[in-house]
Amino acid sequence: MECRLAAALLARGLGANAELAASIKTLKEVEGLIEAQHGPGVQGQEAAVKALLHEGSYLQDEVSAIEHLPLLLVPVILHAAIRSCNC
Repeated sequence: MECRLAAALLARGLGANAELAASIKTLKEVEGLIEAQHGPGVQGQEAAVKALLHEGSYLQDEVSAIEHLPLLLVPVILHAAIRSCNC
């Protein structure tokens, strides 16, 4: 679940509209956007994460820009810490 939220937040931060960001389920789906804006490979991925995500818990108001986010992720928004994902 945390990886799905991270992928949606990354997509939104990389310019995807709210509906598209909410439909993203894996980090693999945002690799093209990351590469285009932050470069290829692990270095680009690390740069995107550092620029667009923060450590610690995410509150609901922080992800309110993703209007179509499935209700399934609400507990993740309120309680999960996004630190690293190995999806």
